[in-house]
Amino acid sequence: MSTPLLTIRGLQAYYGTTHALKDIDLDIEAGGMFAILGPSGSGKSTLLRVIAGFEQAAEGTLELDGKDLLALPANKREVGLMFQSYALFPHMSVAKNIAYGLEAEKLSRGEIKTRVAEAIDMIGLGHLADRRPAQLSGGQRQRVALARSIVKRPKLLLLDEPLSALDRQLRVGMQSELKRLQRETGMTFVIVTHDQEEAMSLADSVALLRDGQIEQLGTPAELYEQPNSRFCAEFIGSSTIVEGKVVPEGVQLTGFGALPLSVPADSQTGDTVLAVIRPEQVRLTEDAGAGGSQLFGTFEGASYLGGAADAEVRVADAVLTVRCAAMPRVAHGVKVGLTLDTADIRVIAA
Repeated sequence: MSTPLLTIRGLQAYYGTTHALKDIDLDIEAGGMFAILGPSGSGKSTLLRVIAGFEQAAEGTLELDGKDLLALPANKREVGLMFQSYALFPHMSVAKNIAYGLEAEKLSRGEIKTRVAEAIDMIGLGHLADRRPAQLSGGQRQRVALARSIVKRPKLLLLDEPLSALDRQLRVGMQSELKRLQRETGMTFVIVTHDQEEAMSLADSVALLRDGQIEQLGTPAELYEQPNSRFCAEFIGSSTIVEGKVVPEGVQLTGFGALPLSVPADSQTGDTVLAVIRPEQVRLTEDAGAGGSQLFGTFEGASYLGGAADAEVRVADAVLTVRCAAMPRVAHGVKVGLTLDTADIRVIAA
C-alpha cells in the first residue's frame, strides 16, 4: 500500500471561540484530484488555509511527503495555492504574472524562460503572453492563475473555489481543462468547493465536511449511492427521503407499504430508518397499475432538462422525483403507477 502524499491527523482549529475544525483525519494520495466539499461554514476553507500555512492549527499533525508542514512557514511548504479571485497583478503581462513566483525564488533567467514557456503552452495562451489581465476573459484569467500556480511545480496544488467566478458554460469547459492539466502535470490537486456537481465531476475522492467535521469520505459514486447520513443524502444529488420502520420483510415506509429493502446491518425490527430514493430508482407508468407497478401516486408536473425530464409524483406525504427519458405526457392530478428499483435504494439509520 502506497504512502499518502498528505497525512492529516487530529487536526483542530479555531476562529476566536468558534471551533472551525474538529479532529480532522485525512489521507490524500499522490497524483490525483481530491475535493473538499461542504456548505458555507463547514470548515473547508479553514482546512485549505491551514494546509497552505495561512491559518494556525490548535492541535494535530500535518505531513506532506513525510515532512511536518506545521513546523514550516507558508513559503517553505511546497504547496501551491490558486486563489478564488485569481489575484493576478493588473500591471503585469501574462508572462510576467506567471514568472513572478520563479523570480522571487531567484531562479536563473534561462530556467524561468523555459518554465514560463512550458506553462503558457500548456494553457494554450501563447498568443496572449504580452497582454495584461484586464484584456483577458474570465476563463483566460483563470488559466493564467493556474499556470502561475503550476509553474513552481509544487507537490500539492490547492484550488479555492476555482470555477465559482465563471458562467455555467465556461465552468463545464474549464472542468475538462483542470482534468487535462492534472493528468499532464501529474500533480496532486485539492479542490475546495461548495458545488457538489463540480466536486463529483472532477474528483477521484471527496471529503464532505459539516460543522468542522468530515461527514463522509469516499469516491463520488460512494457518496451518491451509499450516503451514510441524511445530510449527505440531501447535499449530494437530489433525493426523496421517506421515514419507515424495519419489519421482517424489509421496511414499512409511511404511505408506501412494506418494501423489500436492505437495512443497515445493526438494525432491528421496529427501528426507525430513512429510505433515500434517487430519481433514477423510480420508473413512471402512465397507465396506473401497468407494468407491475408497486405504488400509485398523483402526477404533479415535470421539468424538462434537455434530453431528459424530472417528473414529480405525490405518494402520501412524499413527493418522488422520477427521471424520465422524455417529457411525460400526463396531465396534472392524474393517477399514475410507479415502479421502484428496491435493490438500489439506500436505507440509513434515522
